[in-house]
Amino acid sequence: MKWNLLPILTIMTIFFQTTLSTAQQSLMIDPVDKWIYRSYLAESEDDSLVLDGSNRSIPQLARQKSPLKAFALSAVIPGMGEIYAGKKTGLLKTALEIGLWSGFFYYNGKAEDKKDEYESYADEHWSFIRWEEWYTNTGWEEKQSETFERDANLDPVKDHHYYEKLGKYAWAQGGWDDFYNEYQVDFRIITFSEN
Repeated sequence: MKWNLLPILTIMTIFFQTTLSTAQQSLMIDPVDKWIYRSYLAESEDDSLVLDGSNRSIPQLARQKSPLKAFALSAVIPGMGEIYAGKKTGLLKTALEIGLWSGFFYYNGKAEDKKDEYESYADEHWSFIRWEEWYTNTGWEEKQSETFERDANLDPVKDHHYYEKLGKYAWAQGGWDDFYNEYQVDFRIITFSEN
């Protein structure tokens, strides 16, 4: 299976933007929440001590979730860091990520199937030998039209461009098994063959 890099790069960009956004939100903590300060205060068992009117006691601050762990979880699966931190919005992001990847693999597979179907059809109904004879005998060669890339044995290289040219350019039409000379007048294709 061949991969198109554009959708993958797009999804990776969205993934990293979401991950960095989550990490930035997780790292926005009060000055009193510094790691060393929280570790020191964790030893206190006085739940009545409240800092800066935040309604969080010192032991509650000390037991706060780790932003680094949230970042690591979000790096693996977007939204998981938020779920770990107790935010329900993470479920939506995780579900969206799974849905996007599922859609990508599903539609990429369908596109590959259609491409394979077209290439098989072209291999069955388009002949390079028939095209070469038609091309040289109808004057297209004299016009120096674009033609097919060939390997060392002078056979056509059957890549993406080869299959694209078969149905796209007038100078390639003569290779189809239902194409006849009366389809063209003065090098212009006046009617396309059914194939």
